[in-house]
Amino acid sequence: MPEIPFPTPGQLDAMAEEGRRMIDARRAKGPDPNSALIWFPPIQAAGLPVPRTMFVEYEPMSLWPICDGQEPRADFPIEKLKQTAALMGYPLFVRTDLASAKHDGPKSYRANSEADLLRCLGRTFEDNACKDIVDFTRCWMLREFLTIGHSFTAFGGLPIGREWRFFADQDGVKCHHFYWPEEAFEKLYNAPRGGAKSWQFSRPNRMPKRCKRFQIWPSRRRELSASTAGVWTLPRMKPGNGG
Repeated sequence: MPEIPFPTPGQLDAMAEEGRRMIDARRAKGPDPNSALIWFPPIQAAGLPVPRTMFVEYEPMSLWPICDGQEPRADFPIEKLKQTAALMGYPLFVRTDLASAKHDGPKSYRANSEADLLRCLGRTFEDNACKDIVDFTRCWMLREFLTIGHSFTAFGGLPIGREWRFFADQDGVKCHHFYWPEEAFEKLYNAPRGGAKSWQFSRPNRMPKRCKRFQIWPSRRRELSASTAGVWTLPRMKPGNGG
């Protein structure tokens, strides 16, 4: 097998410049279709129950230096983030408009104080970078931290509660299923897939009858359809400390 030469410094610089041009061209078209800047406003405007949420815009390049052990650039809006967090009140759930770092455990998404906020920002940015999406993020989302009923935790302490995902379009709900696929926990908990004693089908995790009958009100469907085309998803979760 022929040996493949490693790119020269000049070639690496050229590759980086080309990558940046591609990123800039994509960002110029507006927010990513999966951005919360696209889906959150119509959901909130339709009156559907959502956690209190505030957005703080930023430029991803301003935070890239932390991945090399350096300080953020001067244009990173850290003071705006601190002010917004104080206005929201702790604890907070921290994420970007594209994704959270919930699979990395609470230290990556739950901020109980200003010191925690800085840590969550850094770990979430790193998580989004590893997912190769961070350059397409446009803002931070600081959200009300919800206490949910759960029967166990996973991924370093993430509560796995009574949560379902509904797929719907302008005509109504098409289907629904448990938010987490069962195979996500099989290796961690040896849950027998499809078995009667599986964690997914245990009493604390069964879907209540009222959720099985859940529909999105026609008036709200119309409001959502005005700005959201195609099929979209709506998570529904039981809050509180109970099972």
